[in-house]
Amino acid sequence: MSQFNVPPPPPPGSMPPSYGQPVGYGQPQPTTTSAAAIISLISGILGCFVITGLIAVITGIFGIKATSNPNVKGRGLAITGIILGLVFSLISIGIGGTMFWGMGKFKELAGEAARPFLASIVDGNLSEAAANTTMSPTELGSLRDEMKDWGKVTGVSMSWNGINARQTNGRNTIEMRGTATFEKAGAKQFSISLDDGGAGKFKVVDIKFD
Repeated sequence: MSQFNVPPPPPPGSMPPSYGQPVGYGQPQPTTTSAAAIISLISGILGCFVITGLIAVITGIFGIKATSNPNVKGRGLAITGIILGLVFSLISIGIGGTMFWGMGKFKELAGEAARPFLASIVDGNLSEAAANTTMSPTELGSLRDEMKDWGKVTGVSMSWNGINARQTNGRNTIEMRGTATFEKAGAKQFSISLDDGGAGKFKVVDIKFD
């Protein structure tokens, strides 16, 4: 007669095992923090650069969507990242717009000072040129000799490249490049320095043609 190994009965008060039930069933699942939310917060803190501000907003949106899963945390981080990203992006855009407007104003002021000065030089009216510059009579005479055969000025445009503007003790100085077009000589590239002497009206300090 064969013998069978029969397991001992469970101790009193204990529940028999549930066969077929998955391990860990009914227990809370581990939670994680959304990586997108973390990236959003970090990008929002670094949002002084427009690009990181945009990253903060985009990843923040993904982070909020991810936290719709109850096992994913970080909703507050994502919202904070979005807010910081928007704020810093608006500030950066405002600063960029102001700088663009300022550069445009420098171009306008430089052009307004350069054109009449160059026109008076090619016309041989050095006394009128002297009213718009701090250059010496000798320097004006040399410039006149260089430009005397170029013909009348037909246009002056200033370049965005190489603009250098500064203020010292209430005096504003602009250094930039431009192109002057003459009837006979055509287009000529030049660099010019201007100073308002603290009075608000810019005068030519120096000008050199390439």
